[in-house]
Amino acid sequence: MKIHPNDEILEISYHGKIEKYEKSAAKDFKAILKEAVESSPKVDAQDQRPPINTISEIQSNTFCLGEREPVGKVLSVQGKVRIIHKDMARDYWAKKDLSLHKGDSIITQEKSQVRFKLNDGSIITMGSRTKLVLNRSVYDPKKKTRSSFFEISLGKARFWLKKLFYLRLSESKVKTPTAVMGVRGSDFIIKATPKLTEVTALKDTLLEVVSLAFPEVKPAVVTDFQRTIVEKGSLPTEVEMVPPEEIEEMKKEFTVTPETVVS
Repeated sequence: MKIHPNDEILEISYHGKIEKYEKSAAKDFKAILKEAVESSPKVDAQDQRPPINTISEIQSNTFCLGEREPVGKVLSVQGKVRIIHKDMARDYWAKKDLSLHKGDSIITQEKSQVRFKLNDGSIITMGSRTKLVLNRSVYDPKKKTRSSFFEISLGKARFWLKKLFYLRLSESKVKTPTAVMGVRGSDFIIKATPKLTEVTALKDTLLEVVSLAFPEVKPAVVTDFQRTIVEKGSLPTEVEMVPPEEIEEMKKEFTVTPETVVS
């Protein structure tokens, strides 16, 4: 709401509509303001408003998160990427340096990518048409602990989870519609659909892959330059080596690679 006073007329802009009111003795300021609000069009909380776009809007609305501490921030964006804060009706266009919080859903649109960095230094790069949820990301250097849990329901992402050897407890997991990956190493790519998950380990990586349909079965262990596939209702396929040329082609799907930002 914006108020533009002058000598005789009071102009009030409300939800894009400008109303003019005469300053008469019969109307004090509160009465004018009440009339402006009551006569203005109502806004449905579930309407199709576009994502918040400007940095000032983002900073203003981020205060709605209260005391929740950020778990990371956006490093770079290509194209259109939406971020939806948990329990909030609005979403945001991702911007460089925008804070990320526990429970955030990050959604890339067609021909779009985003790269973000978590508080522990880990980096995640999402390809186009991908949805990822930051269910948990807790890093406490004083207690020497780290715990993270990500969920990717559709699309593809490259995870580079920073190795912190001084930690006494470090637990990281990634869930898809068909599998759960326990992360023991750092660099890997996941491609997911509602019916299939493809997991590829890159250099210095060890993953334990469990089918959601058979959680009691011993996990498949995937290490450097190996791959397994988990279809809905099935066990992980036999682990296979991935040819170097295929690995390089997979890396090209992510235009921003972790090596360009790791110090």
